[in-house]
Amino acid sequence: MKELHWSNYTPERMQGVIKGFDETQKALVLHCDTHPRNMMVLDRDPARAIWIDFDRAQTFSGELTQRHKDGLILRSVLLLRWLNAWGTLELG
Repeated sequence: MKELHWSNYTPERMQGVIKGFDETQKALVLHCDTHPRNMMVLDRDPARAIWIDFDRAQTFSGELTQRHKDGLILRSVLLLRWLNAWGTLELG
């Protein structure tokens, strides 16, 4: 298992990161530390990405407030922009 890095970035891994992020949000958990050091990938499975380090996470029961929903949308947009920027890097 390795930290997600521009040198091991693939579109399949990006989709794995996004899927994990979405599933975490559906479970009403806000990670609160979306940084590459907390996104791990497996060499033997190019599409699998794992989120780690939930010590700053917040959990909710029931419905989220509008403020929290807005925060989730913002985090999602920022994560997608960051991942897309990595996908456009010229490697080699």
